[in-house]
Amino acid sequence: MYKKLFLLTTVAGLMLIGCNEVDCCISSVIEADPSEIVLGGLEDATETLNLTCPISWQITGTIPEWLEVGPPSGTGTPATVTLTFKAKSNNTTGANRPVETLTFLAANGDKFLVTVTQIAMPQTFIVRYEPNRDPTTVNNMPADHTKTSGVPLTLSSNIPTHAGWYFELWNTEADGSGTAYDLGDSYTLDADLTLYAQWTDWVPMRTVEELAALATAVNGGNSMSGVKYKLVRNLDLTDYLSSSGGGYNAGRGWIAIGGAVAAERPFSGIFDGNGLTISGLYIDDNTTAPETLNVGLFGAVSGGTVQNLHVEIAAGGITNSGTGTLGGIAGFVTAGSTIQNCSVTGGPVASSTSYGYVGGIAAEVGSGSNSIVNCYTTVSVSGRAFVGGVVGYLGGSVINCVALNPSISSFGGGTTNFGRVSGNTTGGLTNNWANQAMTVLGSSVTDGTGSNRNGADCVAKPAESWWTTNANWNFTNIWTMGADGYPKLK
Repeated sequence: MYKKLFLLTTVAGLMLIGCNEVDCCISSVIEADPSEIVLGGLEDATETLNLTCPISWQITGTIPEWLEVGPPSGTGTPATVTLTFKAKSNNTTGANRPVETLTFLAANGDKFLVTVTQIAMPQTFIVRYEPNRDPTTVNNMPADHTKTSGVPLTLSSNIPTHAGWYFELWNTEADGSGTAYDLGDSYTLDADLTLYAQWTDWVPMRTVEELAALATAVNGGNSMSGVKYKLVRNLDLTDYLSSSGGGYNAGRGWIAIGGAVAAERPFSGIFDGNGLTISGLYIDDNTTAPETLNVGLFGAVSGGTVQNLHVEIAAGGITNSGTGTLGGIAGFVTAGSTIQNCSVTGGPVASSTSYGYVGGIAAEVGSGSNSIVNCYTTVSVSGRAFVGGVVGYLGGSVINCVALNPSISSFGGGTTNFGRVSGNTTGGLTNNWANQAMTVLGSSVTDGTGSNRNGADCVAKPAESWWTTNANWNFTNIWTMGADGYPKLK
């Protein structure tokens, strides 16, 4: 009498179970359906096989040198026998070891087969972090990481410190000419990697909270004169400005960096967007608080610079029915300030105040050496007085700018000082262009030139060659054409 053996699938492979009779292991059954043992790739990987059969077994065939098979153990007749299979070395061959078939022969002549293999040990790679300075002068360096083949590795979030310098990014080349990686980036390549710390005298901005802290400091009276800031990550303000976010501000949205010149709280430093984007900008404020006198990502920029930045306004837009001037980048630009190589897209910019200077880039550019250079915007703009696609009130200069706005409209009854590029022509206008389909106060414009407030005609999405030839933009080092048909910063 015998009972047929059954196969039970396990994580490790197949386990042979069943049989209550001494002669249960019949070669014709077992040889046709051998049991499988699959060992992990590391030394000491162990699996067992249990069955109820006679305890007297012997192995025929050669056991490979990497495998150890423990002697059968068990008691009783028939016995519950346990066979142990153990890897004696790591499998670093890069492939699963060949299947070995072992024949176990019982004293009564019955036999069964077991196939044994060892999977390849996952290949590992080393990610090294180098200070790129005298190691004794650098603190908080991350430890090296081990990356497993096929498994993404999250890079260290440690921020190294070095007196007199700021950590900016990691780079695969010491001189910064290789591939850049930020804190916490995912590394997916299966290869060793050495990352070199990149040091800068620019203050890196890598979180929304850091940007908000800058606003708090400037609005508290520190103009940051001469301090240089550089964006090192795209920042999305959406969650921060939501009802559950730290910047909800009773629903009024973003508090501009540098709210009011009158209160001597402008931004006077340098802010380099580094070709990156700040998105989700939302402002809806009808108060008369000093910090709302000038409204935008920046409120007032006095003796400062904002450059190489793209701002994407949230669908709710930038709106104000209090006392402020509104711009996508800045409310007021004065005292020798420059906004250059910037763009603003997304939601509308609109103000119903009587002092409603409104512009897609800046609301008011003061007289003197203040300039908006090589900027474009696609947002709709509306206000009561001095309203333009790029600048509302112009006392300084607008040069090589392109207004691709769909419309310039009245909000609150204003009908004077509206234009495709700027609301007036007091300042200097040089080689500026505007979407020929744009309407101003509901009508098309027919008198546009590069040197007046309406700008020369262009199509809504000019080709790259047009930007380089007509608008004099640098598509070699600064700009590239995006998939959406608009220029993007490199």
